[in-house]
Amino acid sequence: MLKRLLRAKPVLTAAGHILGAYLKFVRKTTCFTFEPADIYAQLEGHLPIIVASWHGQHFLVALMRRPGHDFAVLVSLSPDGEINAVAARSMGLEVIRGSTARARERTIEKGGVRGMREMIAALKRGLSVAQTADISLTQSRRCGLGVVTMAKLSGRPIVPVASVTRWHIAIKSWDRTRVPLPFGRGGCVVAAPIYVPADSGEAELESIRKRVEDVLNGAQDRAEALAAGAR
Repeated sequence: MLKRLLRAKPVLTAAGHILGAYLKFVRKTTCFTFEPADIYAQLEGHLPIIVASWHGQHFLVALMRRPGHDFAVLVSLSPDGEINAVAARSMGLEVIRGSTARARERTIEKGGVRGMREMIAALKRGLSVAQTADISLTQSRRCGLGVVTMAKLSGRPIVPVASVTRWHIAIKSWDRTRVPLPFGRGGCVVAAPIYVPADSGEAELESIRKRVEDVLNGAQDRAEALAAGAR
């Protein structure tokens, strides 16, 4: 009974609005150090982009964008995804529902094919898009092929981004989720764009997948160091 109540749409919607308001509050009260200092200078000539971040570490990424830089985000079809979708819309983001899985049949079941098509369509309209790069439910910081495939099909670059706060609540979950806390220092690292050639075969896609994984891990570690006060 309680579980059914917690998954009722009005409850999920209210939770989403609360989450969105809270994240905006954290962003407003946190002093961020950016690397590079002018992140948009690095992106000049590369927009629209595919922003990739780690699941559980992605909460503040969308709030690092400048005014007028419109984004679409991929959000899962799960009840938790409904909360994230409401929160994303409250932050001015376009929401595309769907997710990816390791098995092709599960990807179809979870709306991955439709989600991929809609993300590529958004890129063609000039919108940047954002999604989490990892898909494993057992191992965090393991990049999947979904974001690499999207870059290949769309011709748009992947930009690994990490945004963290020094103060946070660490949750014991597969993705090592960190709930950001306000009134502290933060770090945001935006890596150089990574393009995927349209004629990439399996071996090259795997090589680029590993590169995205390594670059995003490096960005995450550096963002954490900046949040801790490193220079």
